[in-house]
Amino acid sequence: MKFPHPMRRKDDRPDRRLRRGLYILPSLFTAGNIAAGYYALVQITQGSPATPQHFNYASIAIGFAVMFDSLDGAIAG
Repeated sequence: MKFPHPMRRKDDRPDRRLRRGLYILPSLFTAGNIAAGYYALVQITQGSPATPQHFNYASIAIGFAVMFDSLDGAIAG
């Protein structure tokens, strides 16, 4: 005997809006990773051995890029 429609309640279906919204979160972490990497490159090109302050900023930006990359992998996976 075939039923004309699946025998499920409307409450049993997953919420589609939640699944659509989850795709943007890994993309935001990827964008943060790219921005931190770009900032690190800019700081390295402006720095000189006499002024190590730019290198410190670049190393902090690389730390943030590592954090964004790990969070992106954890959320997307």
